[in-house]
Amino acid sequence: MNISIIGTGYVGLVTGACFAKIGNNVICVDIDENKIDLINKGISPIYEEGLDKILSNNKNKIKATSDYKFAIENSNITFICVGTPSKSDLSLDLSYIKKSAEKIGKHIKNKNSWHLVVVKSTVLPGTTKNIVLPILEKYSGKKAGNGFGLAMNPEFLKEGIAVKDFLEPDRIVIGAYDEKSNDALKKLYDGFRCPTVETTLSAAEMIKYASNAFLATKISFINEIGNMCKKLGIDTYEVADGVGLDKRIGKAFLDSGIGWGGSCFPKDLDALISWYKKENEKPEIIKSTVKINEQQPLRLIRLLKKHIPLINDKTIGILGLAFKPNTDDIRESRAIPIIRQLLKEKANVKAYDPKAMNNFKKIFPEITYCSSAHEVLSSDAILITTKWDEFKKLDYNGKIVIDGRRIKEAESAEIYEGVCWQMKIKKAVIPAAGLGTRFLPVTKSMPKEMLPIIDTPAIHYVVKEAIDSDIDDIIIITGRGKKPLEDYFDESPELEMHLKQTKKDDLLKTIREISSLADVHYIRQKEPRGLPDAIQTAEKHIGNDSFAVLLGDDIIESKIPCMKQLINVFEKYKSSVIAVQEVPRDKIDRYGSVQTENIGEKQLHLIKNIVEKPKIEQAPSTIAAIGRYIFTPEIFDCIHNTKPGINNELQIADSINMLTKFQKVYACEFEGKRYDIGDKLGYVQAIIDFSLKNKEIKFDIKNYLSEMK
Repeated sequence: MNISIIGTGYVGLVTGACFAKIGNNVICVDIDENKIDLINKGISPIYEEGLDKILSNNKNKIKATSDYKFAIENSNITFICVGTPSKSDLSLDLSYIKKSAEKIGKHIKNKNSWHLVVVKSTVLPGTTKNIVLPILEKYSGKKAGNGFGLAMNPEFLKEGIAVKDFLEPDRIVIGAYDEKSNDALKKLYDGFRCPTVETTLSAAEMIKYASNAFLATKISFINEIGNMCKKLGIDTYEVADGVGLDKRIGKAFLDSGIGWGGSCFPKDLDALISWYKKENEKPEIIKSTVKINEQQPLRLIRLLKKHIPLINDKTIGILGLAFKPNTDDIRESRAIPIIRQLLKEKANVKAYDPKAMNNFKKIFPEITYCSSAHEVLSSDAILITTKWDEFKKLDYNGKIVIDGRRIKEAESAEIYEGVCWQMKIKKAVIPAAGLGTRFLPVTKSMPKEMLPIIDTPAIHYVVKEAIDSDIDDIIIITGRGKKPLEDYFDESPELEMHLKQTKKDDLLKTIREISSLADVHYIRQKEPRGLPDAIQTAEKHIGNDSFAVLLGDDIIESKIPCMKQLINVFEKYKSSVIAVQEVPRDKIDRYGSVQTENIGEKQLHLIKNIVEKPKIEQAPSTIAAIGRYIFTPEIFDCIHNTKPGINNELQIADSINMLTKFQKVYACEFEGKRYDIGDKLGYVQAIIDFSLKNKEIKFDIKNYLSEMK
């Protein structure tokens, strides 16, 4: 077919180019001579992924001009794709629509053949029928349905992937004045494999507005939920994943952050609010949606001030200026109110965006524009405002990052804050591969971590501590004792039957709870070469996440799980943490002796140095490193560079000392009692103490101990 497109903005140019791609001849009409020249050369005047290639490959099918007469005479379908900007009262400015309809009408007047006019611009219900139609009839001297056809065909294009959206639509909506108009437009879309909605002009207009209002509401809704999640230390993205699995809701548009922008949502919701007001209706939900979106980006600055209370004269870096990735469109970009506020508070702003900087310079010529994302990293703090893929490749180590778009790689920063989420510790490594030399020959076939404390293996308490600390992905590093561990945690039929027969229902219930609350994996360590080697064994599974380490032969009894205490420190400082405890000087040679620096917080210190199992007289302190750690992924680089010591073993103290050169590592004095199950005395103490807590045998144990005295 021969098509003319009035207006070559995002909608018009993508529509025209894609119609040409599928075999139609297209004439684009615009008043901008520069745009016309570029299009005729096969070059896109806007950035939209894939558009340049289509224009270049279809130069023989696409012509751009400012001549309405030429366009109308050489086409049989005309799409109106001009802008409908907001007025000062937030209602739509329909002047471009009216002017286009007038010019189209004048040139239809001289045509002998029937001509279809299609409104693709976003307009309020009633516009096509009550405004466009009368203008066309007036200037053409013809009647709709007879001399010309009229239809409304809303667009559902997302900037950045507009070409894909056009060629692979979810649905096509055709609102038609009459059957002939409907059939002609339907024929144009013949070959598209998606549902087609055939309806009235006004219903088609309302479908567009209702769609955008709902999607915007969905984003504002999850942001409002996310703001509360932030306070509670909950990851909003986990909540959204769970909610989105409901088929009635779906996962799309549930990414929390600093809100929505662009050319559609803000203008369309403003227009709806203005329209409702004129009709004496109250758009309460829509107004709330807009209000939340206006407030959301400034939360980024409030989070920034937690770490830099006074930002005047500080240099704040901005990563991302476009309202979304893969476009150069900055209309209603969330970076705009953020930068405006930063400048108001006398901060120095430097910014980078791979596509949108030229457009942004027209609004903020006074800020510094960087030639690369890397340049922004030299700022006092960095705010992420657009989710460009290239920002995932930056090295954020040692930086202050306030993230408005969920770039997980930025969590490696020294200080990281997400606007609606917290960094969470969800993975734990539990080494259980030691030889248990103090318990040979018992530990020849069974790991010491499986030694029973009354009727429960020691490692059970360790795994339970991890789960009670909200960890749900557990990697047990095994040696030759892999099978007993698997049989226990994987609910072997034999064990389950035995527990049922011996009426140990509580233990069976607990084992089942562990299986339901966490994924337990087993990775075999080839040979026991120290804790760093055990941790390194899990590197592939851990990936780029921060994670916990709990020694499988250390049981810690406390009101708040020891690991949970460490997680609380990690969530505050976003840095590695180890558990420490004061021990008698004559026992410090069994531990890593930790030299610390006071930071003015109770039970929390910075680690300066650790000496592994020092001679008593050479120990820098009596503060001992205990078997609980939280590490950021940088620990793996340190482990790779740790040199083996005695018996070819790697020492965790050496790896941590190396880590302190790259980040602050905290020592947390935990509250609780520790039992070293790898030590015979520690094992006996655990059995006695746990027996005294057991309702069934505590009296017998007390009597026995009395007799011993």
